[in-house]
Parts: sequence; structure tokens; C-alpha cells
Amino acid sequence: MRRLLLLALLLTGCAVEPENGPPEIRYGQDECSRCRMIVDQPRFAAATRLGEEVRVLDDLGELFEPPGLRPGELAWVHDAESGQWIDARSAYYVRCEGLKTPMGYRFLAAGTAPQAELLAARYRGRILRFEEARAEIEGESQ
Repeated sequence: MRRLLLLALLLTGCAVEPENGPPEIRYGQDECSRCRMIVDQPRFAAATRLGEEVRVLDDLGELFEPPGLRPGELAWVHDAESGQWIDARSAYYVRCEGLKTPMGYRFLAAGTAPQAELLAARYRGRILRFEEARAEIEGESQ
């Protein structure tokens, strides 16, 4: 039975998405789970997964909007330089006042502190960690 299922998946070209990794986003087609805009810029995109529920976001700042991430919810953002998915909670965020992002939150993400420092210098931004960015956005929405 398992072989038949595997063969059916191979023949139909279905990709099985890992249950604990970032989802595949079809840029230019998928809608943001919060604002319903089309997600078309990977450097500003984010994704979350809680069990089988997947959320795709078109702006990093939407991760920090209340009510925020739920307990056990996994989250990823793209490293601004490499484009690779990185864990959202361990990423460094650079808030750049002059940067235009889909929803105007003005965040870029970096996987390391030195990368964040380079982005902050290039875009004249401030470096924040996940909880600092969340608190800042939460404070702005009150």
C-alpha cells in the first residue's frame, strides 16, 4: 500500500511539504494571510506553521502584530542578503526608516549580528531582536 501511495505521488508530480519547515510560497500568486495582498517580494516575506495550519505574510512586520505568534507556532523570514529562510525568533531585524516594504513596516532580516550591522549601516537602520521588534510594533498599534 505504501508503495502505491509513493508511486501515485511520483506520477502526479505532487511535492510533499515538510510538516516542520517553511512552506513553499508561490510568489506573485499566494495571498498574505493577514492583509490578502499578493506576496511577491521574498526579502520581505514571512511564514508560520502551527500543525497543519500555514500562514504566509507579505511583510515581516506582520509577524509582530497582535496577537503575535501562538505557543508552538514556528516562524521563518528570509535573510535579506542570501534569501535563505531563517528562524524568525533568532533573526536580527533592521528597521530602516527610508525603506519601502509592502505594508510599511520597514524591516529587513539577517541571520547574524554582523550581517545586521552591515544592513543597518547601508540603510541607516536600527537593529532589533524578535521581542524588541514585537514590542515596538505592539506599541505603535495601541
